[in-house]
Amino acid sequence: MTSHVSNRRYQKVEKLVRAIKCCIAFLISHVGLCLLVIAYAMLGAVVFRTIESEQELETASWIRENRRRIVDIMWSAAYPLNKLNTHNWYNLSGKAVLNFKQTLLGTISKGYDAKDSLDNSQWSYSGAFLYSLTVSTTIGQNYYVV
Repeated sequence: MTSHVSNRRYQKVEKLVRAIKCCIAFLISHVGLCLLVIAYAMLGAVVFRTIESEQELETASWIRENRRRIVDIMWSAAYPLNKLNTHNWYNLSGKAVLNFKQTLLGTISKGYDAKDSLDNSQWSYSGAFLYSLTVSTTIGQNYYVV
């Protein structure tokens, strides 16, 4: 009886080992590797989108708020002057526009793409997936492009 139970246990362990070997063989095969790369790229897309889209939306919102502030400054400069002193209005609004231009150029140099819409994020899932695939395929054997 003990031999029968022992034999069944041995067969179950052997069956489990065979199943694990089959799983490993599948994962190492071309199809398995392709699936692993795709899963890795999809996970990377989620990570890139999560990290980068927040910064993009913050920057677009900050630019929009600065634009509104500049318009308010120009309006507050124009309202009291009311065409009686156009020279002062041009000076005040010119300084405000120059200040906004410098702020905008600094933001563009940090990566802002000057899109006004907060709905169309550069970091959509498909864009992040493409970026993730690009990163995966360009990692290689320490060949540096100079």
